[in-house]
Amino acid sequence: MIYREAAKYLEDDAGTLRNRIYKNQKADVKHLKQVYALVCKTIEHRRCLTSVITASQILQKERKLNMNIAQLMTFDLLIGSKRLNCGKCAEKDALLRHKVRLNGEFIKYKLKHPVIAEKQEGPLVRWVRIRKDSQECASMLEKLGLSRTDKWEDVMKSQVFYEDVYVPQLFAIPMSIKVAELPEYKSGELIIQDRASCIPVTIMDPQPGKTYIDSCAAPGNKTSQLAAQSKHVIAFERDKKRAKTLQNMLDRAKLLKKVEIRQMDFTQCDPFEVEGLIVDPSCSGSGIFRATSVTPERLNSLADFQFHIVLHALKFDAKRVVYSTCSIHKEENEMVVKRLLETPEVAEKWKLGNALPNWPRRGFKEVFDGAEKCVRVNPKEDGGIGFFAACFDRID
Repeated sequence: MIYREAAKYLEDDAGTLRNRIYKNQKADVKHLKQVYALVCKTIEHRRCLTSVITASQILQKERKLNMNIAQLMTFDLLIGSKRLNCGKCAEKDALLRHKVRLNGEFIKYKLKHPVIAEKQEGPLVRWVRIRKDSQECASMLEKLGLSRTDKWEDVMKSQVFYEDVYVPQLFAIPMSIKVAELPEYKSGELIIQDRASCIPVTIMDPQPGKTYIDSCAAPGNKTSQLAAQSKHVIAFERDKKRAKTLQNMLDRAKLLKKVEIRQMDFTQCDPFEVEGLIVDPSCSGSGIFRATSVTPERLNSLADFQFHIVLHALKFDAKRVVYSTCSIHKEENEMVVKRLLETPEVAEKWKLGNALPNWPRRGFKEVFDGAEKCVRVNPKEDGGIGFFAACFDRID
């Protein structure tokens, strides 16, 4: 039953929701899409669904139901398809016995919270990176009927585009634009990439003629951004399927010849000389839309993993290492950086650089003195997902 399968993805776990669902390579792709869509939509309305289910008291009356399955089924029954998409089963019978009560509580909730009940979580604008000069990009976007604005917030409500002042060649356009139909998208010149996700490579400031490493490369947005500005990129990805995704992405962007893909665990690679490294390891994904919650134990486990992978990167003969996550938790961000800076082998060779100094939102200085050199991006408020980045520069 789809609801039982989907329920496990509402539990605490690491990584993005998409990666967790699609790593089941044996399942039918169409089925995985249905599971992903159901879980995403349920998470979007989770506050409302929890309130409705709690008020109806059905969990106290129906032992066959738990909160996760009840949320998924109630979403379909009251908000989604308006029916339960499964055959006869105990959970379906249990929920339908309370259909009238659930609907009544849902109506009450919408009256009290009209905006919250209908609110959709997701990107406010679409960020695209275009490999053309500024004037060519503007001309291309104007042909789509868009005029220029100097505030990204205007893009949410008008047919305008915004050229980012922090990341070169990055533009915000309305969600209504069908990017996949544009010739520039099909040719690989235009890549959909969240604003925050572009920040690590912008901090790295790659130079032509130099070689860089992307230690956790798939799906490949940062790799392609890095490759477009440098001579050569060595991209590590240990998962075979994700390595193939990386290869396809680079091929479409016509950058595959500039990238050497190594399908292996980055931490198992002996250090060597390179200009710089991007380290964007697995994290809680708490800054991403539709992210699930994570336990303190899981956060500590992730932070330990992140510490060790960055520590390995700092063993390379490089000038700069950029560490980033799509997490909003200090445990995975400032606290990892603090721990690294307090490690003797790091402290004697590396210092914390002032990452993207013009960006207004900085690291939490209460965690350690100097954390304000790190970059923080707030979800929604800064135009996209939540993010963190820190820059380690080699001491001369």
